[in-house]
Amino acid sequence: MELEVRCPISPDLGLIRELVRIHGHHSGLRGHRLDDLVLAVNEAVTNVLDHGGKAGMVTSRRTRDGIAVEVLDRGAA
Repeated sequence: MELEVRCPISPDLGLIRELVRIHGHHSGLRGHRLDDLVLAVNEAVTNVLDHGGKAGMVTSRRTRDGIAVEVLDRGAA
């Protein structure tokens, strides 16, 4: 069974980073690759909060080739 993590975008960036870090680790990422993933997701979520619709969803899933993370923005009102 493949694990998928879904988290609503909120100002609690620490929670989002930790969920992505745990999922990335369980999906086989380590070291700099894991740190880079967490940083990239943090930046994307920060952009949603600062410049986008301020709401959306982060979805992380393991794929055959590694891990895929989607950061979806509801869009600006």
